[in-house]
Amino acid sequence: MMGPASFPKTVQFRVSEKKCDWEIKEEPQPHPKRETVEEGSSRMWKGEQRQHDLDDIGRYRALVGQVDSTIAVEGLNNQDLAEYANSCRMWTGFAEIAKARGRGYNRQAPVPVLPETPRALLAAGIPNLPICHTVRHIVRETTISNRSHRHGIEPSLLASVPELLQAPVAIFKAGAGRVAVSLDAVDTIGQPLVAYFDLAVPLSVGGGQFRSGELVNFMLSVYGRESLISEIESARAAGECNVFNEEALFSLAVQALQRRKAA
Repeated sequence: MMGPASFPKTVQFRVSEKKCDWEIKEEPQPHPKRETVEEGSSRMWKGEQRQHDLDDIGRYRALVGQVDSTIAVEGLNNQDLAEYANSCRMWTGFAEIAKARGRGYNRQAPVPVLPETPRALLAAGIPNLPICHTVRHIVRETTISNRSHRHGIEPSLLASVPELLQAPVAIFKAGAGRVAVSLDAVDTIGQPLVAYFDLAVPLSVGGGQFRSGELVNFMLSVYGRESLISEIESARAAGECNVFNEEALFSLAVQALQRRKAA
């Protein structure tokens, strides 16, 4: 089974309807480029490119709550740093809207989570389609309320979902055409985080580069679920669960048990 892409151990991660018509309010300014003496091509000096990568990593990691964003990556070589920076750039668009809780955006607009399905999810049989959400869902997930689907997720935690999806803990069937993805994180009260997906569904509303009716893997909901560990074990016993990280699953189970004892 092909596993998700991994980054060098020195990088410390925080665990815890298609491209839409919203706009990033503060576009990063392009860094200056200079001619290299050796090659005579319009490319950044290595030092400038490295700083560009560090800036983009720092921008993303600040959104997901890591203010010491460059400390853990200072020792990486330029190639590893560039690969991680490219991933951060891919995750930043969703992270910005999640951190802002959707303020200033059209609530009906589809929000891109990832341009394609991560390899770990593909290995579990999920079709390779863009992963989408909506501004309306983001607002609900980050709102604290007793009303249905108001989950009170910390915006910075929701912002980290595209990264967490690269290395899921487990995936199991949650109904016809729907799967649950256990993430290596817990919510503010210690409940394990889960994302539910409706697979290969047509978008009802288009926007940006998305067309109405185009097929996507739609991220239906993200929240902390108290019964998630027992649901994973039941699905596993029925042969309907892929566990990718036994150590993380055990850690989540321990945290859930401690929370129940403290309640």
